[in-house]
Amino acid sequence: MTRREWVKATVAAVLGATLFPWRDSLARSTKPLAKKGASLLEVPEGLEPFFVNSGPGYGRRIALTFDDGPCPGVTDVILRALERRNIQATFFMIGRRVQAAPSLGREVVAAGHEVGNHTLNHVPLSQYNSQRVYYEIARCQDIIEDQLRVSPHWFRPPYGAFRRNQGPIALSRYLGIAFWNVDPQDWRRPGVSKIINTVVSKTEPGSIILLHDIHEQTAEAVEPLLDELMDLEFTFTTMTRFLGLPYPIIPRAIPVSPDVPI
Repeated sequence: MTRREWVKATVAAVLGATLFPWRDSLARSTKPLAKKGASLLEVPEGLEPFFVNSGPGYGRRIALTFDDGPCPGVTDVILRALERRNIQATFFMIGRRVQAAPSLGREVVAAGHEVGNHTLNHVPLSQYNSQRVYYEIARCQDIIEDQLRVSPHWFRPPYGAFRRNQGPIALSRYLGIAFWNVDPQDWRRPGVSKIINTVVSKTEPGSIILLHDIHEQTAEAVEPLLDELMDLEFTFTTMTRFLGLPYPIIPRAIPVSPDVPI
């Protein structure tokens, strides 16, 4: 290792420990994603996968996140509710849905919200091999960058189905792996009151709240939910403003995605 490489690795380690004391340190693989000559990239030297399901609690800050959009008729309703209260959130988007509704995706960006990566097809990644997992993440990243002109810093696995040994695949695209610790299971459509009560009762400083901007019940719940959380003096922020960038080293170039899944 050269002196320059040693300095970069040391800075990364120090910054990681200082800025991200809550990071999950259980996944510490720096092994290549594939054998030499394969289409997958090697893990950047000096970095490790960054798993997170909550953030620092100071300032009563929380991160409100929405998965599975953009969805016309739901995402836009949520956007208006957020705008009226000057609240910003993070939207983990599915690549196929960005392709189907790119203008709505651009509305999310224009409103100042953060966009995250939620794979191309919303499949349970823990059931697939590394090549397919990389394809799902990389194609979604490429579509968002092409259609919305932003580069996500955070990736959320659909269903939370993501093995720890798959972490280096997200790292290869410099994506932090974002889970959550407040889940009202709005995808079950439990009713507006149930969604609100669950979130309000479980949210505490540092919480990452999981909702879905594809369900009408969620859209109906958002306004009263936001008002109750504001009454409790929580401060809303995006994932990156909440946690900082997942990796202190900026990639030199964006890698090319594979053309077809395996």
